[in-house]
Amino acid sequence: MLQLLTKDADKFVYAAGLLADMGYREVNLNLGCPSGTVFNKGRGSGLLHDPEAIDAFAYASARTRAW
Repeated sequence: MLQLLTKDADKFVYAAGLLADMGYREVNLNLGCPSGTVFNKGRGSGLLHDPEAIDAFAYASARTRAW
């Protein structure tokens, strides 16, 4: 499994698709990184305060292909 750290759903789906093409069967969106630099950019645990962004990730993933 590979872990991605981003706040952009479209970029996440694009990168996950590339990784799937390389044979990865599972990709993880990191929502737990507490690093101040990461958090302040709205990534990792900084994304948790934005449920709409998390919903966008789920929707973007669901509308593409099964991993």
